[in-house]
Amino acid sequence: MDKIRNLSLRKTIVLYMIVSLIVSFYLSALIMRMAATIQDDIWWKYVDQEKYFEMAEGEGRKYLTDVPRPNSYEMKKFDYHVSEICDFLQTFTVLIVSVVGNIIAVFLFYKHKLKNPIEELELASQQVGRNNLDFHITYENKDEMGRLCREFERMKEQLAENNHQLWKMIEEEKALRTAIAHDIRSPLSVLEGYQEMLSEYLPKKEINMEQALDMVNESKKQIERMDIFVETMRKMSS
Repeated sequence: MDKIRNLSLRKTIVLYMIVSLIVSFYLSALIMRMAATIQDDIWWKYVDQEKYFEMAEGEGRKYLTDVPRPNSYEMKKFDYHVSEICDFLQTFTVLIVSVVGNIIAVFLFYKHKLKNPIEELELASQQVGRNNLDFHITYENKDEMGRLCREFERMKEQLAENNHQLWKMIEEEKALRTAIAHDIRSPLSVLEGYQEMLSEYLPKKEINMEQALDMVNESKKQIERMDIFVETMRKMSS
């Protein structure tokens, strides 16, 4: 059973069609035989049986000939319609049964080989569209649809891994921005403090020139520190 279930789509449809043709052949033969028997039984009621047996056994013959078809006006209305139906069945049974058999074969092929994987892939696509990657495709046959489902599963896992990496990059970027803000805020705070001190005390001559130069030199160091930081960040981003 597993071997049939894991057949390729092409081999499976060929198998279904062969089985359908074989069943259709025997079923058509059975229906046609039954129709012929029913028709003969109806015609037999309108045959002169003595004359029929005389013709069948005449000149040493020991076999029965076909039951002759009575005229339509000789038969009852019901018998006539049944006889016409039997004619129809004997003429078109092979065609009708073959078409119906092929339709059934295609339906069974879809039901057993396509329906489940298509439904699972459709649901999986909807889950991916909702950005929900916490699901698993259960169709595991080794046919073409099974390979397609496994590829979709692999794509889903790769997408989940990419999302994880993207989230990790976002978190690292947030941490980097926090570090950058801290590293820039420190020298800016120092520069702001020196500027306020110089603006407040230098006009009042409450600090001497040596102290003012020390503040200026320290401010230059903080500016150089920021320049080095900005250059480093530029090289890292390029």
